[in-house]
Amino acid sequence: MAYERSPSAFAFTREYIFKHALLHDVVYESVVRRLRRGYHREAANWLIAAGGDRAAEFASQIAEHFVEAGDDVAAIEWLVRAGTEAKSTHAPVAAAKAFGLALQLAAGTSDPAVAADRRAALGGLGDVLTVQARYEEAVDTYRALRDDAAAEGDQLSVARAESGIAAAETYQGHLRDAVDSALRAREAARRGGERNEEARAAWLQAWASLRLGMVAEATDLAADVLALSADGDRAMCAEALNLQGVIAYSGGSYDMATAHFDEAASVFEEIGNVEKVMPLLNNIGVIAEARGDYESAEKSYREALAIARETGSRDGELVYASNLGGTLVALGRAEEGESELRRVIELATDGLSVLPETYRFLTDSLLAQGRVTEAAEAAVTSLRLALDSEAPDYIAAAWRALGQVASRSGGSVVVRLDRAPGSYDAEQCFAASMRTADEIDSDGDRARTLAAWAVHERRAGGPSDGGGRAARARELFSGLGAEREVVRLDEALAVVGGVDR
Repeated sequence: MAYERSPSAFAFTREYIFKHALLHDVVYESVVRRLRRGYHREAANWLIAAGGDRAAEFASQIAEHFVEAGDDVAAIEWLVRAGTEAKSTHAPVAAAKAFGLALQLAAGTSDPAVAADRRAALGGLGDVLTVQARYEEAVDTYRALRDDAAAEGDQLSVARAESGIAAAETYQGHLRDAVDSALRAREAARRGGERNEEARAAWLQAWASLRLGMVAEATDLAADVLALSADGDRAMCAEALNLQGVIAYSGGSYDMATAHFDEAASVFEEIGNVEKVMPLLNNIGVIAEARGDYESAEKSYREALAIARETGSRDGELVYASNLGGTLVALGRAEEGESELRRVIELATDGLSVLPETYRFLTDSLLAQGRVTEAAEAAVTSLRLALDSEAPDYIAAAWRALGQVASRSGGSVVVRLDRAPGSYDAEQCFAASMRTADEIDSDGDRARTLAAWAVHERRAGGPSDGGGRAARARELFSGLGAEREVVRLDEALAVVGGVDR
């Protein structure tokens, strides 16, 4: 009927298991119901005692026994522990289930002893929903945490809730909302004297500000993060270094950006935080892509994507898959890239900050396949999403993509958007892209738009140097260390009928 299982999960303990699950069920049902609760309580307490320092590893089983014992207070405590353990081991589905059950039980009791665990469950569930890219649910959960914590005067939990909202809003591309939420998080953290949480809020504010093109503000905020976390939060110091790398990249300082990324990666590896290496791999891929080294970019994106899938990070998976799709298109694998990009679009049901870029990459893929009408639809969608996000680099790129579509169609593209209604020819689109690139002083965007504009002018029968724009694009690419893009430009000009050196 029962067999000894070896080795046991506990030292100096003999462990037995029923031969069949059906036999287990029969024996269990034969126990008088009024006695079961006591046995479940004894089993839970034995697991806690036997587990010792490792009890958290058995939190799920312990919680289950307390649930069956009818001890809701203890069950909630151990469900929160189970959710936290699952979250730390990259099991978001199990974590969400545990936190959800804890909240369900907490709603049915007025015992004040569960208040802290209820807030912990709300925060943990919000984090897990964000990782799963379920942003709307995450925001609702964080708001519940904020309101609960505010009523109890728990400023730390208020700050964590507002930071969670800011993170979800950033992932959705609601950047101005994210800045406001991060500011509220900083205020709550200051009221509670929580420097580490204030550092996290400043970091979130910096990211949203940077995406909005507010580079000076982001630079100052990154310095604030380093100052606030200098007393020992090495993980947040590394996050600030990563942020400084992205700021350097946005200014065209690719070598400096790489140095910051390498330093941040060293810190994360030293403290054993493999998950945080994931966005750094993505950022290294972005630098390689900016330099025209698409082979290296593909390698970095695939490595980041593998970690995201292994750890259950759906939000990271979608971002890295989008970047990978764009790189595949640039490598001449348009159909493969399209497949990757359409999967991202299908899965991003709650929005995604990089969707303007996803649709721009899709535009490139469709143009490469000669599907100009579909490309126009994708380009307009990219522009709509970019304008909604207010991210200037996305706006510049979307106008550039629209210009490339107009160039290929030989006419104009009709845009039916409240913020940019009208019919635009290629020249108008490229001019709009350049204006935005100039506003944020982005040499990378300038170079790419000038290159696309030069190819258009040559296609339209203009001078072989694209009205001098090709020479200026080469100069900018060379200054950025993107010599491969110079070669790509010359190849594109040759295809449409002329190269001027």
